Amino acid sequence: MPPPPQGNYQQPNYQQQPQGGYQQQGGYNQGFQGPPVDLPGTGGALTLGILAIVFSIGLLGPIFGIIALNKSAKAINEYNLYPGRYTPSSFSKAKSAKVCGIIGLSLFGFLVIVALAVNS
Repeated sequence: MPPPPQGNYQQPNYQQQPQGGYQQQGGYNQGFQGPPVDLPGTGGALTLGILAIVFSIGLLGPIFGIIALNKSAKAINEYNLYPGRYTPSSFSKAKSAKVCGIIGLSLFGFLVIVALAVNS
């Protein structure tokens, strides 16, 4: 076994805060400073969800609905990872976009079934 080091050897201090990077503050806002911000992409997702309802008669409705569901799912997952970083109003906007996308896709499916039943 080698002898202990000689000279300017210092015992590591494990109580010190790490240099640089995020410092954990506790609570929901872990490592983030400043006021909460809006979730990215929620405005576009809500717009696409509403357009999915409006255009549910045509072929653009399901396209808008699928994109709205995708964007809102990403925003909801981001909020669930870092809830203190984003505003609750933007989270409710993401949930509304998801609901509008589901309604738009459901209306399109219902109209396809009605069209097939009428033409039979």
